[in-house]
Amino acid sequence: MLLALMAVQLLVDPDSSYAGLMPLWSTCELTGYALDAPTANSLSNGLGHFAVTMVLCSLAAWGFGILRLRTRKFGPTPGFPGISSR
Repeated sequence: MLLALMAVQLLVDPDSSYAGLMPLWSTCELTGYALDAPTANSLSNGLGHFAVTMVLCSLAAWGFGILRLRTRKFGPTPGFPGISSR
């Protein structure tokens, strides 16, 4: 999935409206600010996009972690040797 995401990131035109939806768009903005002539809002746009992307990815990872690591309770298995049914 990461490989597909990186390929789409490279194929999207940086000036299109879809570029802002890509997770690494902030890296492109911040690199442009550091190396090229910065535009008026490139630093604030890049840092804001990075913050939002980081929060969304952290929430998704937390949610999937909670979903994956939840505790399941199973009842006793009838007829299983070694378990007494008191």
